[in-house]
Amino acid sequence: MTGRLREELARIGDEAPVAAVDPETWGRARRARVRDRVLVLAAVVAVLVGVGAVPLARHHRTETPVAGRSAAAVPRHIWLVPDRMATRGNDGSWVHDEVTGDLEVGRAAAAYVMADGLPVVIGAEDGAYHLLDLPDFAGNNELTAQGLEGGDLALSLSPDGSEVAYTYAHFGPDATDRPIPSGVRVVDLTNGDVRTIAINGGEGTVVTDIRWSPSGTWLTWKGSRMSSWTPMSMGGGTPVAGVVGPDGDSSTPLPPMAHNLRTSFAVSDTGEVSVLGDSARYVGYGRGATEPSSGSSAFGSSLTVHLPGRVPLHVGANVSLGAAYVGDVLHDLRVRDMRAAYRLDTYDASDRHRRVALPPALDGAWVAPLGWVDATHLVIRVGRGPDARSDSFLPGLALVTVGEHPSYRLMGGVEPGVTGLTLATDLMTPDHPTVDRPEPHWPWTTERWALTLALPALALLLLAGGLLAARRWART
Repeated sequence: MTGRLREELARIGDEAPVAAVDPETWGRARRARVRDRVLVLAAVVAVLVGVGAVPLARHHRTETPVAGRSAAAVPRHIWLVPDRMATRGNDGSWVHDEVTGDLEVGRAAAAYVMADGLPVVIGAEDGAYHLLDLPDFAGNNELTAQGLEGGDLALSLSPDGSEVAYTYAHFGPDATDRPIPSGVRVVDLTNGDVRTIAINGGEGTVVTDIRWSPSGTWLTWKGSRMSSWTPMSMGGGTPVAGVVGPDGDSSTPLPPMAHNLRTSFAVSDTGEVSVLGDSARYVGYGRGATEPSSGSSAFGSSLTVHLPGRVPLHVGANVSLGAAYVGDVLHDLRVRDMRAAYRLDTYDASDRHRRVALPPALDGAWVAPLGWVDATHLVIRVGRGPDARSDSFLPGLALVTVGEHPSYRLMGGVEPGVTGLTLATDLMTPDHPTVDRPEPHWPWTTERWALTLALPALALLLLAGGLLAARRWART
């Protein structure tokens, strides 16, 4: 049986047709399989490299974030720096490499303070966002930054953008039981030099507002003299104010007019200072200035005051929103809060009062004055709605023309959350107040890195698995 079966199988094999198979068939199949695997792997690598290239390029840059290059100008849009850039270490110091103590950054176009107390200075020529570790900036202390918020931590650009003045407080080893050395510092952004104006009294002075004269030679300030202030607590303050002369290192006191709803301070290039309250204005002349008349020394031995010093204001129920000298003429923007109705009053060198027309479009909006381009053009931050009552939520930058032909036009925007904004108004003209700058880029967070890399990798792995499964299915 076995022998016959073997013979029959051999006969069938001999008579069966022979299939002609190319000897290269198996080689081509093997190479195709390898090629498929290589293509899938190459696709995975290409996508991962492409996705990772952008954050790598941003993470390893050696310069501050730049938004474009052009002549010195104010940017059309002011961007909010991400909160993560103001991260602090356990000792309260800034941890990101982008925060720098190098103050020689060049002229600035704008500046503000982040909600966590980190100063931001925007370059005038290149649009770079500089995060500055200012020496003893009061916001460097986390408690002070939280207690005052960004808008009350004074940081103010000079009109030409070459200097920035700020409130300082030195929390040394004796800060717990001794007064905190504090006051105003002025940084020359072109060379990094720092000038200190110490303001003594109480447990230290928190300066909450600083205003420059038109040419940036004089400055005024206001704030609170603290009755209690340590690195871990602060409370109880008395309003104080002062004026600082050209290149001065000391301050002459001014009357704070504490019992007014709003108070504005202004100083001219000749040293004339004005303090405007709800219904009265104090006028005086600083040390070294030409004194137009003799008078009593109401503000201290180094300040001579116009007689009678205190001048009544005929402005009704409107309160001062912001005052500034343009040349030798004082401009006082006032508001009636309940109606958001505005008026502009001016006072010349002879104290002649004039009411100047404003565009009706302002009424009903909320406004924060940012400075004067010239005698008829005011720069404001503006918004509408309930949130706009806070200066940090005024989304528009506008140029207001006052006088015979009042007008109003938007010229840019401010991202919500930007507090205490100040602009270098000397860089603005009525025809070209701002320029376009691209949005700056910031390093990615670890979480964004992980999400960016993990999701494409997972998708490609699923795609590769699907391709292999489809190929197996096709062969069956």
